[in-house]
Amino acid sequence: MSRLGSSAAAVDVNVGSAWVPSELQVNGRFVYWACAARNKAGVFDRSRGRSLSVPVGDALLADGFLVPHDNQRGELVHTDIRSGQAGTSDLADLPATTNLMPEGSTSDRRVR
Repeated sequence: MSRLGSSAAAVDVNVGSAWVPSELQVNGRFVYWACAARNKAGVFDRSRGRSLSVPVGDALLADGFLVPHDNQRGELVHTDIRSGQAGTSDLADLPATTNLMPEGSTSDRRVR
């Protein structure tokens, strides 16, 4: 297999199981994966060649960190993954607002 637009070999991403991810995001050396059926999420660090478990939720991947919205607690959360460990801290209060969510969705990601 090769990369899109390149003849370089692709990198396999091991999520630690045979199930298929329900979501993938890529930013630089990091590949975020989530499996809604198993309620698991992680980030594969291509430079380290391994996955790191991260909190499950409506996360957006940036270069070295995730920013999920914890709707239950009403917090915007920062999860730093650059060190190979998932260090999590609250960024700001952000109560869930269901009237902004698309119909039939429990996610407000990319809405606000």
